[in-house]
Amino acid sequence: MTPSPATLTMSELFERFLAMRIETRTGYGKVIRSFSPGDLLHDQISLGPLGEGMAQVADDICSSREPDFELDEHIDMLRAYAKTFEVVLAEFRAVESDCRIEPDGDEPADPAERKVWEEAWEDAKENPTYRIPARGEAA
Repeated sequence: MTPSPATLTMSELFERFLAMRIETRTGYGKVIRSFSPGDLLHDQISLGPLGEGMAQVADDICSSREPDFELDEHIDMLRAYAKTFEVVLAEFRAVESDCRIEPDGDEPADPAERKVWEEAWEDAKENPTYRIPARGEAA
């Protein structure tokens, strides 16, 4: 008699999945990528400071009775955060561009003046400064 396969709950299946080793191989059998999903979920280095807060999220996912739902929810939240960051970044770049102080005038014809002017532009690129216009004043 053949033993019947084990019946697992989703959380038990997910627990075993987290311990698996997943490998991608070339057609010649060389491993080009190898990882454990559990290690990947708990890898704090790849997320930098954000990873510290994600440790609890990873633990919640790993211990969830519905890991697929938890993963889906967290992916949606992260996408929303990323979209918020993109909006904030775009708006900041617009403000930064409007408030940046750049050297005045056109490129001078005189070589000595042009050299000073070019140095001012280089300095402005390397060490930008900004000015917030007064209310009603154009940037």
